[in-house]
Amino acid sequence: MSRWSEEAAKRSRERREAKYIAERKAQQDKELLTSKGRALWISMKSLLVRKCEEFNAEPGNSGVLWVVANPADVTLHCEQHPGVITGTFGDNAIVFSGKSGIAFAASLYMRFTKDQMDVCVADDSGRPVDFDDVANEMIEALLEAGGW
Repeated sequence: MSRWSEEAAKRSRERREAKYIAERKAQQDKELLTSKGRALWISMKSLLVRKCEEFNAEPGNSGVLWVVANPADVTLHCEQHPGVITGTFGDNAIVFSGKSGIAFAASLYMRFTKDQMDVCVADDSGRPVDFDDVANEMIEALLEAGGW
C-alpha cells in the first residue's frame, strides 16, 4: 500500500461517515419536527376551542362560535353565517383559509428555534408566530363576516 492509497481510503471513510451522520441528523430533525409539530397543532386546536368557549360565555353570545376538530383538521363556525375557517395540518405546516365569504388566510410552518433545541410555529418569512394572535384574528374575521 502506498501513502496515497492510505490517505485516499481515510478520506473516503471520513466522507462516508460524515454523510451517514448528516443523514441520521436529517432523519432525527424530521422526526422531531413531526412529533413536536403534532403537539403544537393539538394545542392550537385546543386554544381555538377555549377562545370560542370564552366568547360564548359572554352575555348574549351563547352558542355563537363553535369548533369541529379531528386529528388532521379543524373548522371554526359562526352562528347565522354559512362561512367557515378551516385549518389543516400536514407536512409540518398548518394552513388556515376562509370559505364562503370569510376573508382569512394564514400559512404557518413548524421550524426549529434559533438554538435548534426546540420547535416553534413560524410565518412565511420564518418569524415565530404567537398563535394566540392568529386565533384572535381568525375569530374576529369570522365574527365580522357573521355580523357579530
